[in-house]
Amino acid sequence: MKTTHCSFALLPAGLLALAVLPSSAPDWPQWRGPGRDAKATFTAPKTWPKELAQTWKVTVGDGVATPALVGDKLYVFARQAGSEILRCLDAANGKELWAEKYEALGASGPASGFSGPRCSPTVANGKLVTLGVRGGGMGGGMGYGSIVDAGSVLLALTPASQLVAFAPGEKAFTELARIKVSGSPTYAYPVVSGKRIFIKDQDSVTRYTVE
Repeated sequence: MKTTHCSFALLPAGLLALAVLPSSAPDWPQWRGPGRDAKATFTAPKTWPKELAQTWKVTVGDGVATPALVGDKLYVFARQAGSEILRCLDAANGKELWAEKYEALGASGPASGFSGPRCSPTVANGKLVTLGVRGGGMGGGMGYGSIVDAGSVLLALTPASQLVAFAPGEKAFTELARIKVSGSPTYAYPVVSGKRIFIKDQDSVTRYTVE
């Protein structure tokens, strides 16, 4: 397995809206995927490796929001140096294509220990929207930990940064592989498309490719 590691308007309440071009490739445009049901198009290998080969990794800042994948663009929402930042990365090589940011206060109250964005960027009808930690209606714990239905297998990403592949059965699930994918906690859903798996940890996003 290998890994590879928009005009803009600022809206009230920490929302960002951007224009996004459509694509015919399998997309992951919002939290839990196209249908918000954690079902993905995925090609599982006949034999799972003991570890994944990293293709690219990019440091993007604090945040546990699941990235959005549309065509060959990966949209990542995070926090750096007192600002919330939306980045558009080339999904093939991790190159930053553009970034937009605005100064924003961190989380308050019980959530004040971590100020990175929790809510996933969402792409719909050619627009991309984000919601910051002070934006109202914050996602909170939604998306912490994940299981994705990838057809022939289930893919689970644990907070301990392990990607676990299971084969579903009538009475039980068989574990096929357990692979460490990061050195920091992972709470966002993995973005799965074709042979590609994108992992967002505490401060970076990484692409893995299943051969």
